[in-house]
Amino acid sequence: MENPVTKRIYYLFLFLSLVGLVFYAGFLFGNREKINSQEDTLSIQNPNGQNLNNISRIQQRPVEGSVDAQSIQTFGQMFFLVNKRGQTEIVINLERIPDKIVKPDTKREVIIPSQLEVEIARKVRDADGQDTYIYQNLSQDKDFKAKISFSEAVNGLRTATFSGYINEPVGQNLEGRGVIERVVLRSGDPDVQNIFVDQNPDLPVKIRGNSELKIPGQPAPFFWIRL
Repeated sequence: MENPVTKRIYYLFLFLSLVGLVFYAGFLFGNREKINSQEDTLSIQNPNGQNLNNISRIQQRPVEGSVDAQSIQTFGQMFFLVNKRGQTEIVINLERIPDKIVKPDTKREVIIPSQLEVEIARKVRDADGQDTYIYQNLSQDKDFKAKISFSEAVNGLRTATFSGYINEPVGQNLEGRGVIERVVLRSGDPDVQNIFVDQNPDLPVKIRGNSELKIPGQPAPFFWIRL
């Protein structure tokens, strides 16, 4: 006949063992999730023999614009990378920005605002089957616009810096959404627009215009970054 005390000790030992296994399994799972969420520690070397890191993934593009409505110039750089959440982090540095654009032939001029909205230009097909751009502010808050602000002028020239993110990877044709081709700096005031049309053939015809097809072009942004 079994001893009741021994039997109780046996079941107590079995219960404590099961509890211990459950806690140990939980510890292993939690530790695995913690390790998986950490940055990769594997060292990968580039062609010059140095280790790659997050900064190695940063890309850059020139910030372009024109102050005479004739020649395109570079006014700084945009640096960007796509993070693990699929967002595109960006930093824009502008330099040598004058206060106005002047057309030499007509002497017509427009003042460049002290603040410009930061937007993406997404290529889509319109109802006529033609490529065009839709512009969207970087801010996800409809009551708040992402803007870049210029410093006070020094010797007639200004600078500006903006950092933020695009809530998706650039350069990918997301189904039903089109491709983000540019980041643009435009005035939020419809009465303050550029005085020339950028006729770059890479632009959709409804943006650059076509006189033969009697399609008027749209005013160029004050500055833009081609991705």
